[in-house]
Amino acid sequence: MVNIWEYKCEKLYNQKAREKELNDIDEKYKQYLNNTYEILKKNGINTREQLLILKNECNIVFNERENKFKILNNKVFELFIGVPIGALISSLIDENNIALSSKVIAILIFGLIIYGIVALTKYFSYYTEGYWKDQHLLDVVTEMEYYFSIMEDNKIEKEVKKMKISHNDALTLETLVRKVHNCERFGMGMYIDADHFETNPFDAALIALSPIWKNLPKETVEEFLYRWDCSLRKEDDANISQFIQELKELVNY
Repeated sequence: MVNIWEYKCEKLYNQKAREKELNDIDEKYKQYLNNTYEILKKNGINTREQLLILKNECNIVFNERENKFKILNNKVFELFIGVPIGALISSLIDENNIALSSKVIAILIFGLIIYGIVALTKYFSYYTEGYWKDQHLLDVVTEMEYYFSIMEDNKIEKEVKKMKISHNDALTLETLVRKVHNCERFGMGMYIDADHFETNPFDAALIALSPIWKNLPKETVEEFLYRWDCSLRKEDDANISQFIQELKELVNY
C-alpha cells in the first residue's frame, strides 16, 4: 500500500525536489533559531525563566497601551455616540421634535469623526512610538518559548547552545569540502553537511584534507591540524574566519 502511494506521489510531484525544499526550510529555521538565541544571549537572556520575564514585560507594555486607548474609546463612544443615539431614538418617537433630531445627528456625526481620529491615532502610534518593534520581539520570544516547551529536555535549546560556529560559516565549510570530494550535500555518510559542521567544524578540515594530505607539506598539515584541533575543540572564541581561510589555502595549495 505504501509503495503504491509513493508511486502515485512520484507521479504528482518530484519527491527529491520536495525533500530538498523541506530541508532548506528546516535549515533556514534552524538558522533563525540560532541567530535569535545568540541575540537574546548577548542581551543577558540565557534561560527559559528569563525568556518568560521578557515576554511578560512585552505583554505589560501592550496591555498598558490597549487600556489607554480602550478608556479613550469608551469615553468617546459614551459621550458622542451612545448618548446621541439614545437622544435620536427619543426624538424620532416624538415626531414633533425635528430640530432636536438634526442637532443630535450632527453630534453623532461629530462623535463618529472623533472615534475615527482615535482609531487612526492608535494605528499611527503603533509605528511612531515603536510598538511594532515590541510586537516583533514578542513574536520572537513566543516562538522561542513555544519550541523550548514542546521539545523534551529543551532539545532545541541545547542544540542551539552547543553550536560552535554560525550557520553561514558552516555553509562555507560545506561548500569547500564538497568541492574537494566533488559530491553533493550529505556525502560521505551524511557527514558533509553544514548542520554537522556547525557543532564539529574541525571535522570539515579532516574530511577535506583526507584525500589530499599526502600531496601537501607534512609539517604544514600537522601544524595546522594540531593547532586548530586544540583551538576548536577547547576554545569558545576561536577565530573561525582564520580557520576557514587557512583551510582554503591548504585545499588550493
